[in-house]
Amino acid sequence: MAARNQILSHELEHLIHFSKDQFEYLWIDEGAAEMAEFVNFGSNINLENNVNSWSDNSSKSLRWWNDRSSDYGSSFLFLSYLNEKLGGAPSIRELVSDITTGGSGIENLAKSPGPGSTPIGETMSEIFANFSAAVTLDSQQGAFGCLLYTSPSPRDGLLSRM
Repeated sequence: MAARNQILSHELEHLIHFSKDQFEYLWIDEGAAEMAEFVNFGSNINLENNVNSWSDNSSKSLRWWNDRSSDYGSSFLFLSYLNEKLGGAPSIRELVSDITTGGSGIENLAKSPGPGSTPIGETMSEIFANFSAAVTLDSQQGAFGCLLYTSPSPRDGLLSRM
């Protein structure tokens, strides 16, 4: 039963995303869909395996989609990082609604982030470098902060340590 609901949440995000930005790159759409599952139902073994698959070999490209479990893990972590740093759910909604694709939509979001945001760069290169540092350093502050790993509860909007 729980898997059914997670799948419905994931696929509903795809429908919403398609209605707003039908040409979005798969790595962003899948990251948002994985995030929808997590926000609605918390962590699950598939999400944990996907995240760990990328964490074990983070040299695999975030943007070169190959339908590997690590692709889902990296895109989920990246979208979660954007959510955390650039203004939460309203910012992700803005990203999903932005008709520019890929890194351009992320750069647009970073240039005008939501309230309470943390600067993480303005170019995709800067943003990705800060994301990579945050995941590696596991700090709790600034652009290098990554609270994805510190919360005991998915209801806090964060991923507990996997």
